[in-house]
Amino acid sequence: MVNAAGTNQSENKGQVAKVISLSGTKATVKVQRHTSCRKCGACNLGIVSNTEKSIEVENTLNVHEGDYVMLGIKSGAVLSASFILYLIPLLTFLAGLVIGNIWGEELGMNPDVLSIILGVTFLVLTFFVIYIYDKRIREEDNKFKPYITRIVNEDEVEELVGEDAGENEGEDDCH
Repeated sequence: MVNAAGTNQSENKGQVAKVISLSGTKATVKVQRHTSCRKCGACNLGIVSNTEKSIEVENTLNVHEGDYVMLGIKSGAVLSASFILYLIPLLTFLAGLVIGNIWGEELGMNPDVLSIILGVTFLVLTFFVIYIYDKRIREEDNKFKPYITRIVNEDEVEELVGEDAGENEGEDDCH
């Protein structure tokens, strides 16, 4: 399937966003939260930020300020990001546990304590490397960048995001 970004890649379902400003070939969009996001209550627990996310995307469909758009990201990117964020840290943590167990016995230390220390150390180092890698990828690679797939009419926005999508623009969605 050829999409607005001109690639022949399948995409995930997408996320609704509102165009808040335009600058040359770029559009700044504010991501609209889904109804389920508003109802989860994670904001009240401090798990997620209360602020809405604004991102810059290529204006490939000649959108205008105030338009609602559907954002997509390449399916391969979602799979790659999941692998990088979940599987690699898990594998390095397990490697730290195994190495700590082996070294603990060889060094005459408590293998359980050394396993935990090395597992957590490997995990923290892995997330640090991912953080550095993420900064570099954001600047160099379009693989992980969202793009506008289509313009969404206002009736559809209410259906996709929730009843009060356009009404609470400046308000915090968490109660």
